[in-house]
Amino acid sequence: MNDRPKVLAKINGVPFIQHLLTWCQKQGITRIHFCLGYRAEQVIRWLREENKSQIAVSWQVEKEARGTGGAICDAISYLESKHECTEILVCNGDTFVEFEVEQFVSTSQVCGGGILTTTVDNASRFGAIKKSQGLLTSFVEKEEKQEEGEINAGWYYLGKSHLDTLRVRAIFSFEREYLMDLSRPPIQCINKGSNFLDFGTPESYLHAQFIFQELL
Repeated sequence: MNDRPKVLAKINGVPFIQHLLTWCQKQGITRIHFCLGYRAEQVIRWLREENKSQIAVSWQVEKEARGTGGAICDAISYLESKHECTEILVCNGDTFVEFEVEQFVSTSQVCGGGILTTTVDNASRFGAIKKSQGLLTSFVEKEEKQEEGEINAGWYYLGKSHLDTLRVRAIFSFEREYLMDLSRPPIQCINKGSNFLDFGTPESYLHAQFIFQELL
């Protein structure tokens, strides 16, 4: 997979991005904006020539490495220049998880921010989350001890208070700096994810070939 971005890694002969768009369309999502970096031209070519979904897509290519947080800030600026933008959903491009988007959004809107979580048998590889009264406080560092735990599933709801807070930042990691900054607006942990897949290792990528036959 080193010759292409992870989002173009083939699952059962089909790029993951097509699986993701198909799933998003079934969930009622109508517009997706891509934040691109590594080998962005390959993704853009695919979106222009091979995308079979009915979802409206747009994209931006980072001009300099600004971290995941900087990419989100650029996306906010782009979306606000094209549409009224008071809330967004953010997701990772190298993970997949099953959940009900409408339910996740409506629950997140109560406090203005949400992070989708899921319980896995072995949380040591990812690092479990910590929360207080249902709100995210921190992440536990990855450790050798293998046990069940609640982890970050890679989807976030950010309401207006978060967009206003993020807009003034520059180069930063969304996960390590913004989510761990307790001065930010509150983020509700919503443990509704299932069938979590991460393509970060050869073993998990191989496992995805079988799981996706059942999911999509």
